[in-house]
Amino acid sequence: MEKRQLIHAINALMPKTYGFAYAMSGDDLQAEQLVLDAYTVLLMDNEDYFGDEEFDLSQRNSRQNFNRFLLKELCAEVYHLAMKRAHMYRKNIHHVPSEYIAFHRLDVRNRALLYLKEVLNFSVVELQETLAMSRAQVIEVFYNASHEIINDKSSSLSEENSWS
Repeated sequence: MEKRQLIHAINALMPKTYGFAYAMSGDDLQAEQLVLDAYTVLLMDNEDYFGDEEFDLSQRNSRQNFNRFLLKELCAEVYHLAMKRAHMYRKNIHHVPSEYIAFHRLDVRNRALLYLKEVLNFSVVELQETLAMSRAQVIEVFYNASHEIINDKSSSLSEENSWS
């Protein structure tokens, strides 16, 4: 694959990648930095990523598979970078809209899994590959993170106050 084709394919996935990066960081500038860093890593290592994969981009189904593969790779890079920078994101919770506070109180791993599953519709297998977890870990983290958001007292208190 030519670098020009790869850049075009990555650019088409930027809105989804940025949304995921924002969910990880809770801040516009930090999300942009995560996306730029993931983009750079992917372009620098494109031979490693695509050496084993065969995609016939002339066929629609193969293009869709390639785009999904590329999205997983971008999200994996964003996730690994976000995990390394997690300590920087704790202070960003004050800038997050109140309806998303419960989500942003979760740790980065839990936010990543919920976002990828619920927003980007990743399957359990895709979550395993992207987050480097076993099937049992994916299921456990999903259950625990969902349960934590449902039982977050601060979000229910703010909702009660908004109704009065």
